[in-house]
Amino acid sequence: MTRSFRERGASAPCFPECGKASALSAGAETAGSRPLLAGINGYSYSDDRGATMAHFFQPTQPDRAHVDVAASGAALSELFIRPGAAVRIGLWGGHSGEPHDLQVFRHGIEASGFPSAPVKLVRTLEDIGKNIQVYTVTGLRHEDKLIGVRYQDRRPGTDELPVIELGETPSALMREATSWFGVLGGRQIPGICPLATPYLILRDAKMGGMTVLKDSTAGGPLGSVHGLAVHTTAGTEARSPYLMARWGCVEVWNARGVSAHFGVAGDGTLIQFVPVTFAAYAQYSPGNEHWISVEVDNNGKAPMNDRQLASVRSLFGWVCSHFGIPRKVATGCLFPKASHFDKATAEVCNRGKAATTTDPYVACMSRGVSCHWWLEATKTNNSHGCPGPGILNQLDAVARG
Repeated sequence: MTRSFRERGASAPCFPECGKASALSAGAETAGSRPLLAGINGYSYSDDRGATMAHFFQPTQPDRAHVDVAASGAALSELFIRPGAAVRIGLWGGHSGEPHDLQVFRHGIEASGFPSAPVKLVRTLEDIGKNIQVYTVTGLRHEDKLIGVRYQDRRPGTDELPVIELGETPSALMREATSWFGVLGGRQIPGICPLATPYLILRDAKMGGMTVLKDSTAGGPLGSVHGLAVHTTAGTEARSPYLMARWGCVEVWNARGVSAHFGVAGDGTLIQFVPVTFAAYAQYSPGNEHWISVEVDNNGKAPMNDRQLASVRSLFGWVCSHFGIPRKVATGCLFPKASHFDKATAEVCNRGKAATTTDPYVACMSRGVSCHWWLEATKTNNSHGCPGPGILNQLDAVARG
């Protein structure tokens, strides 16, 4: 999805970076006549090291260097869209593969690639040598399927990429999750973690119910998920789940236009604020499009207590199983101009057998458990230190589970 990014403030010391989706009009509603190619299913080209064969990816940045990094990273398995919105999608032929073309099918019939096609494809980048194509696509609908076909023989070279249209708002899904919470055999709601308590269910004897998180604090559909990013509220673990959720998160986020998917209170209660089908405005671009975020209620200096650590471990385990993420420490990021966490980063990455980089984009494109500090695009010596040294030093403990 095409997005522009600008800084938004958040509860200190977190200052999430956010993006807005821009919608383009869909193509004409006429059906194609070419049938879906047989034998598309059964191609699976990703493993725990990231995708290594032909696959679709999300090119979140326009410059070539970042597109190259994204291409060899994690493959998209589902494409979430808003109705009528344009989508920017990348297609990679693999390290030793060949260039591919994009085709879109609707109800088994090709819906792209001819003048009256309802789905319009505009190729914005083509690198034959590196087997990379980037397209802007308009006119997609729910249950459409994207296929990468090889140049040479026009046969499928990728898995199908199903399109899922998000018709509900984040707040509507959270209200639905609240209504089904605790019901045995209740409905499965897209983007809702079964381990978490929906924030709207929390109440206080004196203050009453919970403030609703504005839909404007969340972004568009979440792209390929790379892992879990840990943050701190810079509050206090002494707060109840209600006080943490309302005054440490929702009220602040509504005022500043930011959000996170989850929070962990001092007693270890795991709370969900935003469905993981939507991006939360929790850190700089491109972290918002690729990372599920969790805010831990502590002072931003101390480590998580045992109950908080157990909850974050459980959440990371769910993220790993749900999105096919390897249970490991992601690539840590070092910042020569703001090096006060470089020692802690080097130590935790050494213990977790993880790589380090000085490019935040490379860190964003890695997979595993990460943190706000590593996913921040710019740093100065005055930069905030979310999630703080205590939590940062526990990331390898989170990965161990």
